[in-house]
Amino acid sequence: MSTRRKPLVRRTGRIFGRYLLIWATAALTGCSGTRGPVLHVATWNIAHGRGLAKSQGKLPRLDYERNLADIGDSLRTWQADLVALEEADGPSLWSGSFDHVQALADAASLPHHYRGTHIDIGVGRWRIDSGTALLADRPLADVRSARFATELVRSKGFIWAQVDFAGRPVTVASVHLHPNSPPTRARQARQVVAQLSDAPRPLIVLGDLNCTREEEAFAVLTGGLDLRAWRRDADDLATFPSTGPRLRIDWILISPELTFADYAVHCPPYSDHCAVVADIVNR
Repeated sequence: MSTRRKPLVRRTGRIFGRYLLIWATAALTGCSGTRGPVLHVATWNIAHGRGLAKSQGKLPRLDYERNLADIGDSLRTWQADLVALEEADGPSLWSGSFDHVQALADAASLPHHYRGTHIDIGVGRWRIDSGTALLADRPLADVRSARFATELVRSKGFIWAQVDFAGRPVTVASVHLHPNSPPTRARQARQVVAQLSDAPRPLIVLGDLNCTREEEAFAVLTGGLDLRAWRRDADDLATFPSTGPRLRIDWILISPELTFADYAVHCPPYSDHCAVVADIVNR
């Protein structure tokens, strides 16, 4: 991420040169070194590990393993401290029958992880187990999971937990809203607000909201939880589909105690969604 880059020029030893370097670095990264620690976060709908295939269930296990290894490499490249995942599978018949979240945690060197089950069909080797997840380089405390109304393979939900950031707890949530119904998304957003309203602040909500900024569900979340987006009205941050992004439906939202130092959308060919990554600092 930008705050971990090496200096752009060598120190000259002259006072003017040092101040010029400090100014240039702050201008390029969009943040000042006086703001203290940075939390590098990301959110990614990983499409059950199927890559750009139209559906899971028809690929050999090796393809899922390779796709997840590529995703893990990307997360390492972005130096993510905290990652929210959507369409993240446990051992499931339709996606290779192994734990994708554990595989990604290993590949990304993020030892702390939790997956909430929002789709739970079948038993044993015939089971389908999928939901949202959090990966982190630090412990996840008081982890909770909620599933929206059951719709078989279309069930969605969210998980939330507390992590330490600069000596204080921050609540982080990975959210996945309904893909097709705006009224359903709005109802689900109200459920998220009800659950997180009393959670410790600051608050970071990440995930595939399946809605643009104009939709009711977005207004419910941002208004109900007092959250901000990076360049909310920007037209150059679309996240879906990854092969030619047209819609901004994947978001990182933060409460006023925090601010963005950097923000980017990356679209490698490992999912039908682009990944969103951000550097977050305390105000």
